Parts: sequence; C-alpha cells; structure tokens
Amino acid sequence: MQIYIIALGAIKDIDAMQELNNIPADIKLIKWKSLFQINCASIRKQIKESLFVHVQYYIKLDKIDEGEGCVKEISLLSSLCHRMFYMRGLINDARVQLRLAKQHYNDASLINPYHFPTCI
Repeated sequence: MQIYIIALGAIKDIDAMQELNNIPADIKLIKWKSLFQINCASIRKQIKESLFVHVQYYIKLDKIDEGEGCVKEISLLSSLCHRMFYMRGLINDARVQLRLAKQHYNDASLINPYHFPTCI
C-alpha cells in the first residue's frame, strides 16, 4: 500500500515537472522561491515546537538554565510568539521571580488572549 502511494506521488511529481517545462523561466523561479519559503516556514515551525517541548521537560527536570537557552533560541526564530512569553513566565515561576513571571504571562495573553494555559 505504501509503495503504491509513493509511486503515485512520483507520477504526480513527473507530471508537475512536465507542466513546469511549459511555464516561462521567470514564473518558474517565482514558483520555486515560494515553495522554498513555504518549506522554510514549515521547518521553522517544527523547530519551535521541538524547542517548546524541550523547555517544558527542562523545567520539569529542574534544569532551568537549559530551558532558558531554548527560549532564547525560540526568540531568535520568532520574537513576538505568545508561547515564548508563556515559557519565559514558566521559567521565572521556577526561579520564584513572580513579578517577572506575571509580566511574561501578561505579555503572552496580550499577544494571544485565547492561549488557554496563560488564562488559567
């Protein structure tokens, strides 16, 4: 069953390549650039999700400095991510810096008022 799906995907790719041969070069370049940007955005999102999971595990293992390192990496990928502010709040909670934790939780809720863990 999986071989059939892979073969079907390969046939679709061949058909797509044949269709691309009929498209002018400028449009091909734009199409490939947009596909590349979509793939980069998808990879960036997967990296962020992985880092979020790492932060939560580091906090549970009481490895706060490692968790903070992950949050810094997340901030390089997306500086205004509500989950990043939420994670900063968790880290400050673990360090018993409650005022700073509250500020980060408030920042997260300002960016996304529907983020459930922040609302609790």
